[in-house]
Amino acid sequence: MKSAIHTMDGLATHGLRQIAGIAKLALTALESPEARNNPENLAQALNAIWWIAEHTDQCFSDTAKEAGSDYQDKSAERRCAAFFNQKAA
Repeated sequence: MKSAIHTMDGLATHGLRQIAGIAKLALTALESPEARNNPENLAQALNAIWWIAEHTDQCFSDTAKEAGSDYQDKSAERRCAAFFNQKAA
């Protein structure tokens, strides 16, 4: 069971965060003058995808954490630490 929860958390962390990132990029791109054909509909759809991905990710993580098997992205933690260490310097 613990292995399944850990796998679920890893999939949610990677897959759903990728969806959220793509949606954010698309929303930013729609702010350009080239956007046409009622971009607001696409913006609302992308915004919904982003929200669902973020919400689902948090639900998976909370469930895994409660079981004592939350996923930790060591690469992301190192990138974050490097960013804050650079800011502090």
